Amino acid sequence: MKKKVCIILTLIAVICSQIPVYAKDENLWEMQLYGWYVKMDDVYDLNELYQENPHMTRKEAAQFLIERAGNYRSDIYKQSEMLTLEICGYVIDEEGYGDFQLYSYLPNASYAGPDVPYTLVSVSSTKYYPLNESEDELKKFIKESQEISKRDREINAFVRKNLSDSDYMGVNVDNQGEVYVLLCNEDKAEILEAEGIKWELSHKSREKRYEDIQKLWKQKDELNILELDEETDGGIAVLGLDSEEKFYENITEKEPGYYRYSCDKDFWRDERLSNVSQVSDLDDIKLFLLMKKEDGRYGNWSDDYFEKLEQFITNVHKNYPEYSYENLFGLGYLCNDESYYNRNDELDNFLKTCLYIENKKNPFDESNFGDAQHLAIKIALQKYKELHPKESYEGLYEKYLKDINENENLSQKQKRGRYCWKIFKAEEELKNKEETGGTGSLPIAIAGISVLVIGAVAVKVWMRKEEKK
Repeated sequence: MKKKVCIILTLIAVICSQIPVYAKDENLWEMQLYGWYVKMDDVYDLNELYQENPHMTRKEAAQFLIERAGNYRSDIYKQSEMLTLEICGYVIDEEGYGDFQLYSYLPNASYAGPDVPYTLVSVSSTKYYPLNESEDELKKFIKESQEISKRDREINAFVRKNLSDSDYMGVNVDNQGEVYVLLCNEDKAEILEAEGIKWELSHKSREKRYEDIQKLWKQKDELNILELDEETDGGIAVLGLDSEEKFYENITEKEPGYYRYSCDKDFWRDERLSNVSQVSDLDDIKLFLLMKKEDGRYGNWSDDYFEKLEQFITNVHKNYPEYSYENLFGLGYLCNDESYYNRNDELDNFLKTCLYIENKKNPFDESNFGDAQHLAIKIALQKYKELHPKESYEGLYEKYLKDINENENLSQKQKRGRYCWKIFKAEEELKNKEETGGTGSLPIAIAGISVLVIGAVAVKVWMRKEEKK
């Protein structure tokens, strides 16, 4: 987020209160391809530092988190105090789930002085706990929050298996941490009730939302849409180049609150972007990356890293022209070492046998994260091959990646996040193997990213609103 952003908040002593959120991305818990992140062990270590030094400043706490975050992705982050000014970071657990965020202030407050502690926020319930409080209560909060997230995931899996898109809209969590289904077809209520699953009536279905998304896709050039997210409450978060007024003038669905729109261009500061008026202008790789630099989600990425991305996207796009810059931008986060994308006859022949499930319901997801050539799998298999040189690609695929690739209920964005987790995990294992001389006896430090409480697109809407305050 830009340095000028200053959220004035009032310090309150209410523990485990509720954060007002704009909307929840349906990619809850999945790794996002941006931001800074730490592990749960780092959270406990910071809590211990607060106990030892109750007057620790936010700057001192941020510096601790900067160092820990740098342990995982030092190739990306700026070597500065940039994270001191960042509003939130992400926490990943040993299973690759991101059930928590870290805020540099107390939500629902209007004071953000230097003594305000960092706060751990549950992605599912949006409840929070200040990290300067007791360790026992922190552990209790984490356990309860993880149980809600687990329940959320289980119910999501159940309804996707047992209900059709015309039967329901999504799965949500209320203020008490109760998980419930937004049900459109009351005839299916008995199925949910038999499993002890609560539900509320929804007037719109997932099927109808997919129809609306496909209409937007057909108008994407006319509407100058950059990104789109599906929200758990049934809404659609849209990021575009046009003004908010122009966007709403040109859409057919006028239901209040259904679309959450943000004009990205309104907040660009780089004069080199001043002539960008339509999405096709961003076919220029330099302008595309300038746009990304203006995006608060990538505010802590270094100029050196953006230069590497420019070279990576330019070169890989020559071999895979069907992949958009946006798609390659995300792949570059997984791995921007071009050697992993080079021709490998044995591996390439195997990848041709792998199933590919196109996301026909959401063409925005397919365009930005689709991977028909299995490039993410290609990277991951090479990483695992380095760890297990005697195993075949087929065996490694069956063991580590098949359940992701052949899951019909995952979006391309969700799959990309899970491949990211697998790649980072393999890289950490390789690092530990090297440090122990091949014994691998050190505990494996898993790196990753959690999902924002608010969606990847909706977070920009929220950030923009905060900047205007």
